[in-house]
Amino acid sequence: MQRGKKLASCVTVIDTLETRCTAIVLHTNVGPVLVVNVYMPTDYGNFDSYEDYSELCAKITAMYNDADAVYLLVLGDFNCSLYSRFYNILSNFMSDNDLICSDLTRLHDIFTYCRDDGQNTS
Repeated sequence: MQRGKKLASCVTVIDTLETRCTAIVLHTNVGPVLVVNVYMPTDYGNFDSYEDYSELCAKITAMYNDADAVYLLVLGDFNCSLYSRFYNILSNFMSDNDLICSDLTRLHDIFTYCRDDGQNTS
């Protein structure tokens, strides 16, 4: 039980006011790390989904700036691939926040989604 209490003192929960993400700040020996778990909007081909995607990226950037964290870790379901309409938004978000897309740099020819009939993967 002592370890749990020790770890809890290193975590601050962030109220994101957003249903699509949760966030915590981990207080580490290298400084605070903002960890954000996301479920990004799906592209329905309309302006609203494009705007929602952009808005959520902007909110995460604002959280990062407000948290005064030294590192940002964003993980979850980005609903985005190299050839999607959202890729430029995600790419700019990563660039603006000095992030790397680890699945693109480390996982070659691996997919995280497979439709039930096996005909579509991403």
